[in-house]
Amino acid sequence: MNTPFADLLDTNYTPSDDDIPRIRAIVDANTRAASSIDKEITRLLSSLVQRRDAHLESANRHASLLSPVRRIPDDILSAIFHAYLDTKAPAPMSRSHPAVVVSHVSQRWRQLAISTPYLWNGIHLHLPQYPSWQPSGFSSPRISVERAEEAADRWGATVQHMLAIAEVWVARSGQYPVDVTLGALLETQPQDDIAFPPKIKMCLTSLCDFAHRWKRARIDLSFGRQQSNIADILEPLTSLQPHHVPQLESLHLNVFHIGDDTTLRPTVITTPILQGAAIRTLHLYRVWQDWRILPVIWSALTELRFATIDTLSAFASLGFGGLGSPLAQFTPLQAFTLLKQCPNLVTCDLTISPDNWRPLDRLASMTGVAFLPKLQSLTIRGRIPNTEFVQALSLPSLHSLQLTRPISGILSEPGPAAFTFGAPAPPSNNTGEALAWVRQFGHQLHTVKLNVTRISCDVLQSLLEHLSSASDLSLKFLGHRQPQSGRGSFENNGLTRLLAVPSRSNDLRTGANHEPAPICPRLCRLRLDMNGQPGSITEEGVIDMIASRRGPKETRAIGDSARLEDVTIHFGTLQTMDVRQELERRGVDMAKLDFEASYPSPEPLKPHRPYTPTNDLL
Repeated sequence: MNTPFADLLDTNYTPSDDDIPRIRAIVDANTRAASSIDKEITRLLSSLVQRRDAHLESANRHASLLSPVRRIPDDILSAIFHAYLDTKAPAPMSRSHPAVVVSHVSQRWRQLAISTPYLWNGIHLHLPQYPSWQPSGFSSPRISVERAEEAADRWGATVQHMLAIAEVWVARSGQYPVDVTLGALLETQPQDDIAFPPKIKMCLTSLCDFAHRWKRARIDLSFGRQQSNIADILEPLTSLQPHHVPQLESLHLNVFHIGDDTTLRPTVITTPILQGAAIRTLHLYRVWQDWRILPVIWSALTELRFATIDTLSAFASLGFGGLGSPLAQFTPLQAFTLLKQCPNLVTCDLTISPDNWRPLDRLASMTGVAFLPKLQSLTIRGRIPNTEFVQALSLPSLHSLQLTRPISGILSEPGPAAFTFGAPAPPSNNTGEALAWVRQFGHQLHTVKLNVTRISCDVLQSLLEHLSSASDLSLKFLGHRQPQSGRGSFENNGLTRLLAVPSRSNDLRTGANHEPAPICPRLCRLRLDMNGQPGSITEEGVIDMIASRRGPKETRAIGDSARLEDVTIHFGTLQTMDVRQELERRGVDMAKLDFEASYPSPEPLKPHRPYTPTNDLL
């Protein structure tokens, strides 16, 4: 650039007073020129960026035409939709439903999703709880009648909206078999059911209109004692005949009604559809009738969950003691009789009545054998049937057993109690019944779930010794009451020592190797819930037990038996050490070991209150 000061630049020249204005003018002129160039560069860059973005957008839009998804045929894409839906739990009919989600991806996906009936085969009406104008507690204010009516109107509008969505689902499902659900709960408060009965009947009517397409149906309804028109409400369901549900394979029925204390009995429906020819899965809860009058084809069932209720005991628990006489109870004898009529069961879940057998059942005895060759999983709730019941069963395929009633009692006096309360043993003693089950079937059981309260160590060992094939063991420890000295005073019950694999010992005198047989040698999955018996096991004991079953191959005493792979423990005491870190420190093989431990939350410390003379007066 031409400048009169070219020879003076980058020197020690000091400008004169006349040169200073000339130099400043040159500086300003060059600054303005640079700023103008900057603006031009920005304009050019912006133009270039826009051109580049346009090319990239065009490239991406054209590349999307080459996406492999576009070339997937509709039948395969529809199968992908099916698989995606099957991975999800049954979802409510809403915008978050998987079928709605895939239908909003693109126009093609929407057309395909809407024309795929399988995606819309779940008609699930989980109604919100009906609002109550009664106070929820002693300190809760009473809701005004106006607000209660507004809440009831909103509830009715919500149900109407759900029914409208259900109509869309039904239309899109075409003639595909559907799964239906109706769940509704009404509290036992008077004057709360202004809109409840007609809406429930409307929902039942809507569902029953396409009963010929039902594949799985679940009805969960609870009515209060102020409702006397139960039969009219349930009429759409009770009027269905077996030929109306030709595709119904699974039925879950739970209709609970607390009758009026002077005129009504608690009732449950005996709908003719119980006799549906295709029904293979049947779940019945809160059944008050004698099960023998139910129109069920028992011999066709492959899955059964069944519970009857003693009227008097149920009413007493609800505060309605002294009503009427007890109806049929589900006694062990009745359970045995039922099992004899269900030879094709694969899964069975029965609730046995309490210990108070009916006089006729005490005099009767079990005759014959209940042979269930296909039964694989059995759950016994309530009373554990005795040895006579067990020996009358022939279950060659049984591999899963769950006894939900806590096992308690002392079988023999010697030795310390496995669960110490500082009080005599509870009067209930069902260890004999529990042992009868594991002695009869323990050698073939793979999955075992037991609840335990207080038993002696020898009984605990006897129970586990009979589970020679168990690979999945769950034990939940319950307590009758907290000990006097606090949560941490329960004694170690020796469970981890029983489950630990004994170390190999060498008899130096004879030179023989002794390998004590481990308890549950095939154990791979262990679940322990010690919340009811805090302190009954220690973290050190758990570490020793896991180490004995997870150590290096050359040092593991369990030899070629199964390795423990999945452990979940709910400790009853606070955490004092890192179990996983300690296992790693000991060099235990941690590969493919899923370990999870949980602990109770620590109780907050009470603020210290310093002593003052006035405290004695408070």
